[in-house]
Amino acid sequence: MAGEDGLTDPLDTWLAFAFTSPRIEQAVTAMADAQPLNQPPALATAAQAIITECDAKLERCRAALDAGAAPQW
Repeated sequence: MAGEDGLTDPLDTWLAFAFTSPRIEQAVTAMADAQPLNQPPALATAAQAIITECDAKLERCRAALDAGAAPQW
């Protein structure tokens, strides 16, 4: 595992630095800017459907917790 640590340790350090509070907006903007502009509409539509489904699930979970349900870990 020494070889893996040699890669992951510096990467973890860089990620922790890149995503600190003062840099998060710049990091997210850089990632968004790096995305291809010619994404097929079907891919974007599929991604939006997944996001919508996840948002609905989160809303149901929040409602259940607000109603007194115990979290299931």
